[in-house]
Amino acid sequence: MTFFDPKPKVKKEDLYNREEELEKLKFALKTSPLILILGLRRTGKTSLLYTALNEFKIPNIIVDLRALPQDKVLSLSEFTSILRQQINNFLLKRRKIAKHFLKLVEHVEGIRVMGLSISFKKSRREKINLAGLFEALNEAAEREGIRMVVAFDEAQELRRIAAYRLDRLLAYIYDRLRNITLILTGSQIGLLYNFIGVNNPASPLYGRARSEIRLKNFTHEQSKEFLIKGFKQYNMHPPDSFIEYAINKLNGVVGWLTLLGYKAATQRRVDKSLVDEMIEEAEKLALNEFNHFLNLRWQAKRRYILIMKTIARLEKAAWTQIKTSLEISINKKVDDKNFTTLLKNLVNSGFIHKNQMGEYEISDPILKYALK
Repeated sequence: MTFFDPKPKVKKEDLYNREEELEKLKFALKTSPLILILGLRRTGKTSLLYTALNEFKIPNIIVDLRALPQDKVLSLSEFTSILRQQINNFLLKRRKIAKHFLKLVEHVEGIRVMGLSISFKKSRREKINLAGLFEALNEAAEREGIRMVVAFDEAQELRRIAAYRLDRLLAYIYDRLRNITLILTGSQIGLLYNFIGVNNPASPLYGRARSEIRLKNFTHEQSKEFLIKGFKQYNMHPPDSFIEYAINKLNGVVGWLTLLGYKAATQRRVDKSLVDEMIEEAEKLALNEFNHFLNLRWQAKRRYILIMKTIARLEKAAWTQIKTSLEISINKKVDDKNFTTLLKNLVNSGFIHKNQMGEYEISDPILKYALK
């Protein structure tokens, strides 16, 4: 295992520079029924989650919502399909819990037991009782005398599921099922807050106690130490000029630093052109993510693009600067409230953020390069 492994089997000793966050998560797992792991894209949220669960040997079901289709409102069946897959994977690993669970769940509406797995009935007349499903998991865990984790990776995606209030289901689990700890990770922090109703008294989860662990990009010194230690594992010693060039370009984004290290180590190259090549490849991925955002907001697509290009060009920009630039580009006045909503949506989705001076910046340096 090395720092630069893009798909590591994560262990505590491999979780570089996240010791403080790991300790916070370990404490939260002992004390809190709801945990949020927050951070921009590629800050290591999933690695942190797996590390804590592996170290504590906590039974867990992790539903990776990145597997859901992009660019559209989702059906409940699309969600339950990946939920079923992860539950069945869990049952194969945890035979003792599975024995209890399968007996309990066979009487739950909309669920069929098939050997050591479950399936969901597709009859329109019979709805899937998701609350009953989690009740069975909770009871099975209680009979084994354990507490388990149900985690939703990139949980803000749950808001796209139509005709079913998953926030109500989460509130039910929180309030009633004492043997299940909920963990929600999110890179689009504002959208996740909106989904769970952090500031909405009408939300089912409003006012519930929760623990939050926030991950930030590496500092300059952390980035330097990360690259140097990683390269040492490959018996490579890049010149300082290469290290500094990479750090300045990638701005402490752990995922991009890891990708660069992996490419350099496998190709045995440590020249500046490799950094530029990696950035060019990564730009396509960053733009693809931004396009998913735009495809769900097609009516204001041009305005979002113009706003992002303005911020990318100026590096950092005040509200007035961005608005003025937008109005010049479209040759039309823009209502202050509507413009603020556009900015807020970009902030909530993690594409831009406010700095300490109140100016807006692009959060991901790779996306900034791609927009220039």
